[in-house]
Amino acid sequence: MVHQVIKYLDQCIENRKIPGYALAVVDSDQTILEAYNGVNGEQDHTPINIHTVFDLASLTKVTATLPVILKLIEQEKIQLDDSINNYFSFHFSREISVKELLQHSSGLQAFYPFHHMSNFSKDAIIQKIIELESRTETSNEITYSDLNFILLGLLAENITGKPLDVLADKIIFEPLEMNHTCFNPSLNLSFAATEWDSSSEQYIQGKVHDENARHMDGVAGHAGLFSTLTDMKKYAQAWLKQNDDDFLAETTRQFSIETKFVSSNQARGLGWQFNKGVQIAGEQFSDWSFGHTGFTGTSIWFDDSRKKAVILLTNRVHYGRENSIASLRKEVHNLVFDSLSN
Repeated sequence: MVHQVIKYLDQCIENRKIPGYALAVVDSDQTILEAYNGVNGEQDHTPINIHTVFDLASLTKVTATLPVILKLIEQEKIQLDDSINNYFSFHFSREISVKELLQHSSGLQAFYPFHHMSNFSKDAIIQKIIELESRTETSNEITYSDLNFILLGLLAENITGKPLDVLADKIIFEPLEMNHTCFNPSLNLSFAATEWDSSSEQYIQGKVHDENARHMDGVAGHAGLFSTLTDMKKYAQAWLKQNDDDFLAETTRQFSIETKFVSSNQARGLGWQFNKGVQIAGEQFSDWSFGHTGFTGTSIWFDDSRKKAVILLTNRVHYGRENSIASLRKEVHNLVFDSLSN
């Protein structure tokens, strides 16, 4: 059944749902399936391969910001239940905890176009979030919000005195030898092109797609990271391994999954989303399988019971922001599940 996954994705290229893809299924020690096809985009017909660099979009949240925050918790520089007011000179009107930011249970709104602000700085962003927070009411619902992880990235920088990209390099990418994973990548690489930019009259390549992250000099807690299939396999395998103290202690990794917040519409761990309710990973993966998606067309999903992960990298926004691949993701995961069951 494995070839059915590849056949399906190749048909998606032919039907112009995606210009190309890079797919892998891994366990903690080996690659079970690896496939790639298509091209970088309409203007760049370079074939996609395992070294093609993709804009990870919101996978930044779980590939960079989450492990940085978990490492700071492990080092006892942050407490999970601490109020973020402890770490900023500006104060929120209510006590929002680090845990609530990680679980998207803070009540902060989903998005704000900070890049439209005339006074654009990190302090101005925090002040604007405080202003927005003062107008919202708390609830017991999950609201997936970029604002949560923008704050977490700034929090990590405030505590350590180091930029988020430097922290991510030291804590994650260098130890795991993720040599082509970074913010603000070198432009001499092969990039999967994202969206058409009318101002430059060309597709965006090598520059972050997310406007807020772009205006934050390419480094933000919610978006901005670039990576390859080769590197994302290393990252997935690090999460699947046990007793691997070089990355994150097993207990720290485990409690990021076990610390759940369940609302009427979905369930979240620390950073990670569960399949429960929304079934992003398809109908056959368990409710408590977990992962994350990125707006550009990327995703990583873990089947914890089988100790396997599925990585799918696409540049679906190349055909426009409204080009949804929600059903594509589910079908890919269903076909992978079928292949693992055989």
